[in-house]
Amino acid sequence: MIETQIEEQKPKPAACASVVSPLSAEILRYIEYLAGDIGLAVEECTPYGKGLKVKSNKPEDGYYAFVWRMARFHCGEDSSTPTLCYWDLAQALRDDFGVDVSFYFLDDSRRKVLNLMEGLAHKLLDEIGVSTITAARHWNSVT
Repeated sequence: MIETQIEEQKPKPAACASVVSPLSAEILRYIEYLAGDIGLAVEECTPYGKGLKVKSNKPEDGYYAFVWRMARFHCGEDSSTPTLCYWDLAQALRDDFGVDVSFYFLDDSRRKVLNLMEGLAHKLLDEIGVSTITAARHWNSVT
């Protein structure tokens, strides 16, 4: 059911775009769709989709792997910075849209994608009742 919903929203893959090209409007609309559906995030990022906590195993879907890594970091489940989340997201975009993306070069389209996906991680934590600032408290005490 979820796979069908997601597949219906995806634009068809295009020829591989440049690492520094702005992301297409189709891709941005798809990311906006994902970021607007908290139910899918809860299903993908919590054990058995029940929304009780952030699960310990990474989701297979690269978009939700990004959300999962960021959520685990912000809620304090993982204490290291979630640098691999950018690779998960870039791989998902490459697999689904044929776009070779680097998030180390940030234009407005990439900033929008990152803001939407990180916002979804915060919405996920709010939805399941977990603090979004545990990691901030930890890193504040380190300095």
